[in-house]
Amino acid sequence: MPWTSNDYPDSLANFNAPVRDKAIEIANTLVEDQGYDEGKAIAIATTQAKQWAARRDIPLGEGEGDQGPSEAKPVEVHVIPTDDGWGLRNVDSDEVALSFETQAEAILAARREAKSANTDVVIHAPNGQIRGHISLRELDRGPTYHVSPRDEAWVVARDDADQASGVFERKTEAVDAAREMAGRRNGVLLIHGRDCSIQEVLTYSRSPARH
Repeated sequence: MPWTSNDYPDSLANFNAPVRDKAIEIANTLVEDQGYDEGKAIAIATTQAKQWAARRDIPLGEGEGDQGPSEAKPVEVHVIPTDDGWGLRNVDSDEVALSFETQAEAILAARREAKSANTDVVIHAPNGQIRGHISLRELDRGPTYHVSPRDEAWVVARDDADQASGVFERKTEAVDAAREMAGRRNGVLLIHGRDCSIQEVLTYSRSPARH
């Protein structure tokens, strides 16, 4: 059931009405359109509503709610399907910032943007559901590995390397090897399909406590 201006979590009670209404709007979008659970949605929505208020010099209210201090982490960068391909947008915006023909191009651009902003990339599937996260925060990130098709074989390659880390006849063998590499270095693994789209994202980063 969506939250409303008259029915919302207690953690939003001390915010001014415009800030609370923005948090409710974002939380409903996260739950209904993107598949977040309610607790995660409220936490993200509270953070985003604080950022929205700060950009407009809107006071938060008498209290800070139950979601921690008012200083918020940068907005996650989402890779989403569009009518013409793939695009980037922030969770508190309805507008697509950049558009690309392929998902791989969009992810590459999102990673650059997230690294610069010290935040995360959220990758969506063609149906809009969230497929995985990549943390580009300084304390979180390790190397990123890809399992990708090449001719009739499967290649494991590290993002920042010129040569492949391994070539395998079967995809399962490549995935097993890549999982071991990414896990050993607290990295991220992107598993591609034959069409080079991202099928799965596995994160092995040992992240610090997040607020």
